[in-house]
Amino acid sequence: MTMHVDNWNPDTYLWILQEADVPYIPEEWNKLMASYAKDRNKVTGLTIIGRYLSKMKLKQYGQYRWKDTEFLQELEQSKREQTMKQQGYDAQQIALANERAAFVVPENIAQPDFSEAPSNPFLASGDEDYFAEQSGAIDDDIDLTDEDRIYLRLKWGKTYKPDEWVRLE
Repeated sequence: MTMHVDNWNPDTYLWILQEADVPYIPEEWNKLMASYAKDRNKVTGLTIIGRYLSKMKLKQYGQYRWKDTEFLQELEQSKREQTMKQQGYDAQQIALANERAAFVVPENIAQPDFSEAPSNPFLASGDEDYFAEQSGAIDDDIDLTDEDRIYLRLKWGKTYKPDEWVRLE
């Protein structure tokens, strides 16, 4: 699931949060991004979402579920407004800050289509041929194209055999 997550695009991970039944609080997500996503090349789909799920299981958020997302966002907004009022900001500046921080969770979140093999930025040129050779050498009884073998090996891992990949699919 996390192989398709883009930590900068909520559309790619909101459905996972909904399936895990944890609320989405953009401020908390952004705090994790600020801490762990400084180097974009080192961030994987699991880097932030794993930490976020762990954080949502802590005592302070443990009683909340996906359905509480809007309530928690409104709570964060009121905290932000109170803090800005105490610091002397005017209503226009507060409204601008709220507009920038606003994020509306879509009603129906569609799960991504996994039917097409994603391009893998971690493979160097020529690696596809290596994977095709390796996966072809494992089991020739399964009728899979080299492209299918590459995709399934990347998706499920090299510890499975081609017939197990087919069963997993």
